[in-house]
Amino acid sequence: MLPVTFSGTLNALIDWSGMTEEELAGASSISEKTIQRLRNAEPDNVTIETVVQLSIGMQLPPVLSTCLLKASGKSFMMTEQHIMYQFLLNTCYTKSIHECNDMLEAQNLKQLGRQNRIT
Repeated sequence: MLPVTFSGTLNALIDWSGMTEEELAGASSISEKTIQRLRNAEPDNVTIETVVQLSIGMQLPPVLSTCLLKASGKSFMMTEQHIMYQFLLNTCYTKSIHECNDMLEAQNLKQLGRQNRIT
């Protein structure tokens, strides 16, 4: 059974994946420092994008990415971006973040990752 908190669920799923924080950082395009912060303290502003990046980085099966999303307190809206995120989590979870970004780009949608954030 997974914990109900986001940080608890994230920790359990990272353990399940067998990845190090460094490996997850590379696979999810999220900094190690951010991953450590998410693991050690209950975040009050985790985004859907972060949940999607973590899920893709760990190659979580859809049922587990749904658990992580639920623990974040977020839910998908009926926007093109969020529908595509759902598609990625449900059918492309074994692909890399780069392959997923290629699919987002092909649909003229915002890509995932720190290099794609609007500042």
